[in-house]
Amino acid sequence: RKNIGRAILSRAGDPFLDDWDLDLTSNANRLKFAGRVDSAKQTAVEAQVTNYVKEKMTFTVIPMPDPKTALSLERLIIGTLSACGECKASPDWLGSRSPKAKIRESGLWQEQHLYSEVLSNNDMLFLASQSGTTGVPATRAPSQSSGSVSLEVPPVVSAVEKATGRPPDAQLGTLLDQVRSALIPEVERCLQEALGGHWQEEIRGKYQLRKQAGAVPWDTYALLRCVLDYWPKAFKNRLPTVARNYIGELLDARNVRAHDGAITEDMLARARDTARLLLTAVGCQPLPFVKER
Repeated sequence: RKNIGRAILSRAGDPFLDDWDLDLTSNANRLKFAGRVDSAKQTAVEAQVTNYVKEKMTFTVIPMPDPKTALSLERLIIGTLSACGECKASPDWLGSRSPKAKIRESGLWQEQHLYSEVLSNNDMLFLASQSGTTGVPATRAPSQSSGSVSLEVPPVVSAVEKATGRPPDAQLGTLLDQVRSALIPEVERCLQEALGGHWQEEIRGKYQLRKQAGAVPWDTYALLRCVLDYWPKAFKNRLPTVARNYIGELLDARNVRAHDGAITEDMLARARDTARLLLTAVGCQPLPFVKER
């Protein structure tokens, strides 16, 4: 629903897109942004999203033996569809107007698990049996020994954590810190050119940053949110358009981490890729943590 709303607003050139991008899932954020977000407009966009879903989408429910199998197959199905060369969106698909590059390029209302592992023949037979199209009942997902991709969820200690000694959550925090440090000079240059000498006072007040002499004490949220909030006024004509999309994706990742969401290896890999693309787009030097391995 979030991505459909983004595309609807982007297609219309509606500035409410910046408010729609806000994470309002927590009570704290709903209270924080209560004075900013137009609730009537929010309700109207939600209604547009609902109408789009009703008119354009159909759903199939396939029973699964357990949640782990369901989540694993979901990941594999997304990987399979995104890798399908013949599976293309229609020319007038709303997602082609999405501000999210990965949605436009993949033809899916999806950013996670794109171009990942695909379904094996055994996996597809299992899906067919669960959906009742083969007449052959299945009591469990096929095992890895039968030639399919394993349907077991990753172990508690992930491969990333085993290799680095640090869980994906901690590595994402380091990545965002490094991206923040790399972006600060470029962000401050744009703000200085657009707002003049008073920009520090305006930014400190808007994002409730502590007052101190000298440099603005940016945190990751304030820096990324600032670029989105001031995009039309300070950054639109100074940074490439794609940078806005990349910053939005990194802000989403930051919000998941900040609200105790589970950071998976796929999410970490995607954030690294997005960070690399962002720093390249704005002309920053790639950081060691962001470089491809």
